[in-house]
Amino acid sequence: MSHEGTPWGGIGGIRRLADGYRGLRRTGEAIDARFRGWERRHGHRALRYSLAFVFFWFGITKPLAISPADAVVRPTLAATPILNELVSFQLFFGILGWWEALVGLGLLWRRTVRLAVACMCVQMAATFAPLFVIPGEAFRWWAPRPVGDRLLYRQELRARDRGTRRRHARFGAAVREASSGARSPGIGR
Repeated sequence: MSHEGTPWGGIGGIRRLADGYRGLRRTGEAIDARFRGWERRHGHRALRYSLAFVFFWFGITKPLAISPADAVVRPTLAATPILNELVSFQLFFGILGWWEALVGLGLLWRRTVRLAVACMCVQMAATFAPLFVIPGEAFRWWAPRPVGDRLLYRQELRARDRGTRRRHARFGAAVREASSGARSPGIGR
Protein backbone atom coordinates (compact mmCIF):
# COMPACT_ATOMS: atom_id res chain seq x y z
CA MET A 1 0.00 0.00 0.00
CA SER A 2 1.48 3.31 -1.09
CA HIS A 3 1.19 6.47 0.99
CA GLU A 4 2.66 8.76 -1.65
CA GLY A 5 -0.54 10.78 -1.94
CA THR A 6 -0.89 11.43 1.79
CA PRO A 7 0.14 14.75 3.38
CA TRP A 8 3.10 13.17 5.19
CA GLY A 9 4.58 11.64 2.05
CA GLY A 10 4.56 7.99 3.03
CA ILE A 11 6.94 6.16 5.39
CA GLY A 12 9.90 8.35 4.46
CA GLY A 13 7.88 11.43 5.36
CA ILE A 14 6.98 9.96 8.74
CA ARG A 15 10.64 9.21 9.41
CA ARG A 16 11.62 12.77 8.44
CA LEU A 17 8.89 14.09 10.73
CA ALA A 18 10.13 11.90 13.61
CA ASP A 19 13.74 12.99 12.97
CA GLY A 20 12.61 16.60 12.96
CA TYR A 21 10.79 16.07 16.25
CA ARG A 22 13.91 14.49 17.79
CA GLY A 23 16.01 17.40 16.58
CA LEU A 24 13.52 19.89 17.97
CA ARG A 25 13.47 18.02 21.26
CA ARG A 26 17.30 18.02 21.45
CA THR A 27 17.33 21.74 20.73
CA GLY A 28 14.70 22.36 23.42
CA GLU A 29 16.66 20.28 25.93
CA ALA A 30 19.86 22.16 25.09
CA ILE A 31 18.10 25.51 25.59
CA ASP A 32 16.60 24.24 28.85
CA ALA A 33 20.00 23.01 30.06
CA ARG A 34 21.56 26.40 29.30
CA PHE A 35 18.73 28.18 31.12
CA ARG A 36 19.03 25.88 34.13
CA GLY A 37 22.78 26.53 34.18
CA TRP A 38 22.16 30.27 34.08
CA GLU A 39 19.55 29.92 36.81
CA ARG A 40 21.98 27.94 38.99
CA ARG A 41 24.66 30.57 38.55
CA HIS A 42 22.54 33.75 38.67
CA GLY A 43 19.05 32.84 39.92
CA HIS A 44 19.82 33.38 43.58
CA ARG A 45 21.25 36.81 42.87
CA ALA A 46 18.34 37.76 40.60
CA LEU A 47 15.85 36.70 43.26
CA ARG A 48 17.76 38.61 45.93
CA TYR A 49 17.84 41.77 43.77
CA SER A 50 14.14 41.58 42.94
CA LEU A 51 13.22 41.07 46.60
CA ALA A 52 15.53 43.98 47.50
CA PHE A 53 13.73 46.18 44.97
CA VAL A 54 10.30 45.24 46.36
CA PHE A 55 11.37 45.91 49.95
CA PHE A 56 13.05 49.19 49.10
CA TRP A 57 10.06 50.34 47.05
CA PHE A 58 7.49 49.40 49.69
CA GLY A 59 9.66 50.95 52.39
CA ILE A 60 10.52 54.26 50.74
CA THR A 61 6.87 55.02 49.94
CA LYS A 62 6.04 55.19 53.66
CA PRO A 63 8.26 58.18 54.62
CA LEU A 64 7.17 59.89 51.40
CA ALA A 65 3.52 59.50 52.54
CA ILE A 66 2.42 57.79 49.31
CA SER A 67 2.01 54.28 50.70
CA PRO A 68 -1.36 52.51 50.69
CA ALA A 69 -0.24 50.70 53.85
CA ASP A 70 -1.41 53.73 55.84
CA ALA A 71 -4.90 52.21 55.81
CA VAL A 72 -3.57 49.09 57.56
CA VAL A 73 -0.94 50.50 59.89
CA ARG A 74 -3.07 53.31 61.36
CA PRO A 75 -5.89 51.05 62.69
CA THR A 76 -3.35 48.45 63.83
CA LEU A 77 -1.44 51.06 65.82
CA ALA A 78 -4.70 52.48 67.20
CA ALA A 79 -5.80 48.99 68.31
CA THR A 80 -2.49 48.47 70.18
CA PRO A 81 -2.89 50.77 73.23
CA ILE A 82 0.63 50.44 74.67
CA LEU A 83 2.40 51.09 71.37
CA ASN A 84 -0.07 53.84 70.51
CA GLU A 85 0.78 55.67 73.76
CA LEU A 86 4.55 55.35 73.26
CA VAL A 87 4.92 56.55 69.69
CA SER A 88 2.95 58.70 67.26
CA PHE A 89 1.67 57.28 64.01
CA GLN A 90 3.91 59.52 61.89
CA LEU A 91 7.05 58.43 63.73
CA PHE A 92 6.07 54.75 63.70
CA PHE A 93 5.16 54.83 60.00
CA GLY A 94 8.43 56.58 59.14
CA ILE A 95 10.53 54.11 61.15
CA LEU A 96 8.68 51.18 59.57
CA GLY A 97 9.31 52.59 56.11
CA TRP A 98 13.02 53.22 56.65
CA TRP A 99 13.34 49.77 58.24
CA GLU A 100 11.89 48.14 55.12
CA ALA A 101 14.04 50.28 52.83
CA LEU A 102 17.15 49.27 54.77
CA VAL A 103 16.16 45.61 54.50
CA GLY A 104 15.95 46.12 50.74
CA LEU A 105 19.37 47.76 50.63
CA GLY A 106 20.81 45.03 52.87
CA LEU A 107 19.67 42.36 50.41
CA LEU A 108 21.80 43.91 47.67
CA TRP A 109 25.18 42.95 49.14
CA ARG A 110 26.19 39.44 50.18
CA ARG A 111 27.95 40.74 53.30
CA THR A 112 24.76 42.22 54.70
CA VAL A 113 22.24 39.54 53.66
CA ARG A 114 22.22 37.80 57.07
CA LEU A 115 21.56 41.06 58.89
CA ALA A 116 18.90 42.00 56.34
CA VAL A 117 17.16 38.63 56.75
CA ALA A 118 17.21 39.04 60.55
CA CYS A 119 15.66 42.51 60.17
CA MET A 120 13.17 41.06 57.69
CA CYS A 121 12.05 38.49 60.29
CA VAL A 122 11.28 41.29 62.75
CA GLN A 123 9.44 43.15 60.01
CA MET A 124 7.48 39.98 59.13
CA ALA A 125 6.14 39.85 62.68
CA ALA A 126 4.99 43.43 62.27
CA THR A 127 3.42 42.56 58.91
CA PHE A 128 1.45 39.70 60.47
CA ALA A 129 0.23 41.85 63.38
CA PRO A 130 -2.87 43.22 61.60
CA LEU A 131 -4.13 39.68 60.99
CA PHE A 132 -4.40 39.25 64.77
CA VAL A 133 -4.90 42.81 66.02
CA ILE A 134 -7.60 43.86 63.55
CA PRO A 135 -8.90 40.59 62.06
CA GLY A 136 -12.14 42.23 60.91
CA GLU A 137 -10.18 44.46 58.53
CA ALA A 138 -8.08 41.58 57.20
CA PHE A 139 -10.75 38.89 56.77
CA ARG A 140 -14.47 38.63 56.18
CA TRP A 141 -15.67 35.18 57.09
CA TRP A 142 -13.07 32.93 55.47
CA ALA A 143 -12.03 35.12 52.53
CA PRO A 144 -9.28 37.73 52.87
CA ARG A 145 -10.25 41.32 52.24
CA PRO A 146 -7.86 43.51 50.20
CA VAL A 147 -5.90 44.30 53.37
CA GLY A 148 -5.51 40.63 54.33
CA ASP A 149 -4.82 39.66 50.74
CA ARG A 150 -1.95 42.16 50.51
CA LEU A 151 -0.48 40.93 53.81
CA LEU A 152 -0.67 37.29 52.76
CA TYR A 153 0.89 38.12 49.37
CA ARG A 154 3.90 39.72 51.08
CA GLN A 155 4.33 36.61 53.22
CA GLU A 156 4.17 34.49 50.07
CA LEU A 157 7.02 36.52 48.51
CA ARG A 158 9.17 35.83 51.55
CA ALA A 159 8.25 32.14 51.59
CA ARG A 160 9.22 31.82 47.93
CA ASP A 161 12.60 33.32 48.71
CA ARG A 162 13.18 30.84 51.55
CA GLY A 163 11.97 27.89 49.43
CA THR A 164 14.27 28.81 46.56
CA ARG A 165 17.21 29.05 48.93
CA ARG A 166 16.48 25.59 50.35
CA ARG A 167 16.06 24.09 46.86
CA HIS A 168 19.37 25.60 45.70
CA ALA A 169 21.09 24.30 48.84
CA ARG A 170 19.72 20.76 48.27
CA PHE A 171 20.72 20.87 44.60
CA GLY A 172 24.22 22.10 45.48
CA ALA A 173 24.64 19.27 48.00
CA ALA A 174 23.48 16.71 45.45
CA VAL A 175 25.94 18.03 42.85
CA ARG A 176 28.80 17.90 45.36
CA GLU A 177 27.88 14.31 46.31
CA ALA A 178 27.57 13.27 42.66
CA SER A 179 30.95 14.77 41.79
CA SER A 180 32.56 12.93 44.71
CA GLY A 181 31.17 9.61 43.50
CA ALA A 182 28.60 9.15 46.32
CA ARG A 183 24.99 8.51 45.34
CA SER A 184 22.41 10.88 46.77
CA PRO A 185 19.08 9.34 47.76
CA GLY A 186 17.23 12.31 46.21
CA ILE A 187 18.76 11.95 42.74
CA GLY A 188 17.51 9.42 40.22
CA ARG A 189 14.26 8.49 41.94
